[in-house]
Amino acid sequence: MGAAEECLDGDTMAFYASGAWAVTNAGGNPVEAIGVWSLAQGSLVVDFSDLDMPDQVETATGLVGADGETQFRLTSDMVAGGEQTLYRCSE
Repeated sequence: MGAAEECLDGDTMAFYASGAWAVTNAGGNPVEAIGVWSLAQGSLVVDFSDLDMPDQVETATGLVGADGETQFRLTSDMVAGGEQTLYRCSE
């Protein structure tokens, strides 16, 4: 999330076709959170657990707006400022 240049730092939020979701980083703890995602009535729904507290499952819901092939807007009360731009980083 944030500026497109942040693709260079190795931190990612990955949405897999299987419905799995993960937050990873390039630091000492490569996986920070895992869960599942789905689209329901135009909203993105993510059920996830932070790996430091795996027994606590949270649900985040947001509206997705397209901004082109490499980015989209996520509007949710769970993101700073209520809206973030997510970028698709090349592999």
